[in-house]
Amino acid sequence: KLSGDIPNWIWNYDLSRLNLSHNMFTGTELNSSHVIPFSNALIAFDLISNRLQGQIPMPSSSASFLDYSNNMFSSLLSNFTLYLSSTRYLKLSNNNISGHLPHSICNSPVEMLDLSFNKFSGPLPPCLMENGFLGILNLRENQFKGVLPTNISSGCSVETIDLHGNEIEGQLPRALNNCMNLEIFDLGRNQIVDTFPSW
Repeated sequence: KLSGDIPNWIWNYDLSRLNLSHNMFTGTELNSSHVIPFSNALIAFDLISNRLQGQIPMPSSSASFLDYSNNMFSSLLSNFTLYLSSTRYLKLSNNNISGHLPHSICNSPVEMLDLSFNKFSGPLPPCLMENGFLGILNLRENQFKGVLPTNISSGCSVETIDLHGNEIEGQLPRALNNCMNLEIFDLGRNQIVDTFPSW
């Protein structure tokens, strides 16, 4: 039941993993840049289930595993993707984050992306499905608009696509056939208009 701000002195240690989950932290003592000055690259940084608000702090040296879910964060740094150079797992679910998801997310090595239960809006970056680098894409219960991408490559390796509860419209792209590993595909509560995809 640790509460208050996460103190600045903790960033001074040469940590490889930092788990502060399931506490009652409400903020950090970081300056307005919201960049955490870790001196070495992290393996895991976990802030699950606190009461953190405002802008999500990003570790300056990136981390393989980043989990900020179940907080009250409302925004991301405009250049947050610059801090994902070694991130494979990024989870921001169950927050109040709004705004558009930049196409630069596709320049990161993220393999598991969970932005579910937020307030993201705007078009769905086509590269999330076209580039074939993601294994899990969970954008459930947001306000993404537009149509599904049609230029899905034959190297598509995605196993889960969950877009339930958005504002996606149009038809299902036949190129989804290229996603041979697809196991979960949820488009419930969207505005898809099509016939049943017997293919």
